[in-house]
Amino acid sequence: MMIYKDRREAGETLALSLRDYRGIHNGLVLVLPRGGIVVAKEAARPLELSLDVILLRKLFFPDNSEFAVGAIAEDGSIFLNPEFRSSSGQRPGWRLFLDEFDRISFDALGVTF
Repeated sequence: MMIYKDRREAGETLALSLRDYRGIHNGLVLVLPRGGIVVAKEAARPLELSLDVILLRKLFFPDNSEFAVGAIAEDGSIFLNPEFRSSSGQRPGWRLFLDEFDRISFDALGVTF
């Protein structure tokens, strides 16, 4: 794992890794809010690519606000961590959580962006 001085340096390093995509037609750098915006901005500029933000809300396991198991996108798409899904049968209560979660609609979650 590399450690960077700051997010700007991380973005500059990322741009070097992606230099083959410089100026690509309809190229786009997608960014997750918070710390990712600075990184993506620094990567998109030298690559001459557009920048857009993906709005997500983390999904936490019930009764554990530190354990994110997935995310809900602005359009209502739900993404669950595949590792969490595959290991859920091995832990009490997780399979029930996933079965119930699969039945919940985005509107029922009451998530606002």
